[in-house]
Amino acid sequence: MTYALLYLMLLPPFVHVSYVYTMGIKRARDEERLTWPVYVFAVPTLVVMVPFYVSLNITVASILFMEIPRSLQFTARCQRHLKDDTWRGAQARWWCRHFLDPYDPAGKHC
Repeated sequence: MTYALLYLMLLPPFVHVSYVYTMGIKRARDEERLTWPVYVFAVPTLVVMVPFYVSLNITVASILFMEIPRSLQFTARCQRHLKDDTWRGAQARWWCRHFLDPYDPAGKHC
């Protein structure tokens, strides 16, 4: 039980750091500044991060939004609720405004 609680507490910050890292890689790629040595480190790192991202959506986000996931992506869940005039919509807009959009190179992740 203690390990599960610790996992649920550490998963969101780990996934967010991973997301910021991924958006940095994306920005470098979009600006054609991404070199092959970075790929050697980035690709395995991204492969390791994906299961944690999916796990976040299935566990923590399901608890926060009090619903079962319809997709494996947290972003898709937020996008689905953005226009809702409910507490889920307000929560989705909060996550997008504070944790997703600021780190996307285009500034519009959601």
